[in-house]
Amino acid sequence: MYTISRFSQLCKMSPRMLRHYDKEELLKPLHVDETNGYRYYEKSQLETALLINKLKEYRFSLPEIKTILQTSDRKFFIEFIHSKINELSNEVNRYRQIIAEMQEMIEKKEEIIRGKRRTYDILLGMRNEVSIISQSLQIHIADMDKYIDSIYAKAEENHIQLLGAPSVLFLDEEFTPDNSNIELMIPK
Repeated sequence: MYTISRFSQLCKMSPRMLRHYDKEELLKPLHVDETNGYRYYEKSQLETALLINKLKEYRFSLPEIKTILQTSDRKFFIEFIHSKINELSNEVNRYRQIIAEMQEMIEKKEEIIRGKRRTYDILLGMRNEVSIISQSLQIHIADMDKYIDSIYAKAEENHIQLLGAPSVLFLDEEFTPDNSNIELMIPK
């Protein structure tokens, strides 16, 4: 058996953390001496301690770690890991976006200092699901009417009733009138 100080050295956890894990029922000592309160662990508990360390490194919370340790269902464990992978991937993507915005801010420092800022129109709301006819195009913006007319003609040819006004989704980061990458849509 190992004393708490020796066990903490072996598993690279502080004695304070081991006491906390005992309290949280994650890693209970094999024996607690009733006269002095000393905690003792056995060699087989090292594997659990190392797994706890690894799961903490993987950003699992203590309640999640407790759930993992208490289940023997392999399928549940794999699903839990996949869920954490998705969560971390989303977080990484969010950080990448923040970094890109910060780099853009550095590049456009002079504009920010001079008080020039882009303006954005932001509309919030819910839309019902709608079927559409769409066409992806790379066009000169002046030719858009011609493409809208061709969609109406194709819809009429195929006896499709169009129910709303056309809309356009601009897919480029910067607007360039002579070569716009767009998605032209009309509700049906």
